[in-house]
Amino acid sequence: MKHFIRHIKFILFLVLVACSGSESTGNIDSILEKFHDAGSGYVMVAAHRVENYTLTELREFRLKKQDGTLTDETIPAFTEALDVARGNIMVDIDLKTDNVKPIIRAVRATGTRSQVFYFDNDYKMLEEIRRMDGSMLMPRAYSLEMADSALKLFSPPVVHIDPSFFTAEVTGLICNMKARVWINALGDPDEMIRRGDIGKAMDELLLHKANIIQTDEPGKLLIYLRSEGLHD
Repeated sequence: MKHFIRHIKFILFLVLVACSGSESTGNIDSILEKFHDAGSGYVMVAAHRVENYTLTELREFRLKKQDGTLTDETIPAFTEALDVARGNIMVDIDLKTDNVKPIIRAVRATGTRSQVFYFDNDYKMLEEIRRMDGSMLMPRAYSLEMADSALKLFSPPVVHIDPSFFTAEVTGLICNMKARVWINALGDPDEMIRRGDIGKAMDELLLHKANIIQTDEPGKLLIYLRSEGLHD
């Protein structure tokens, strides 16, 4: 389990579930409907994570209430997190290992296959996952040509691109294939959001119609998108 937890990045994919700590209400059907409607103009938010700890170390942390009071709640293990996610949110499984069989078994055992997708820049690994499980995939691309290859190989529902080639040509290619465009706000955009320059940051992130944004500031991002009519 120690090896397993170190080599998987588990990202909660928040679309209808707010970050305020409110109870989940089984929104997965509505979330999936929006996810697969890439041309709707609806912008989705992915909440980023911390990965530099072993499971034992992570278990030492306790969640806090809004007033700073420590609770008895600990960070869940992979299967525990999937159990919580089941029926409520989508999950991006960012692979950092070639030992994918235990991951796929956990997804099957928790009944979450329809709401997870696997992320990697190793297309051979994604091919292997598709062969073993047929689950949704999110290939990462580093150029227009790579994005084109990813779309042809996988017909994915979403493609991860980087700001270095975030152009209308690239996003147009992806959107024309009815896939969503995933881009990160991590780094400078998130820092702008923290400084209160969220409008400027979002103008840059939404410039070429990216419609899934991964961020370390999901709460602030959701508030802004709702105020602009881009999120429920």
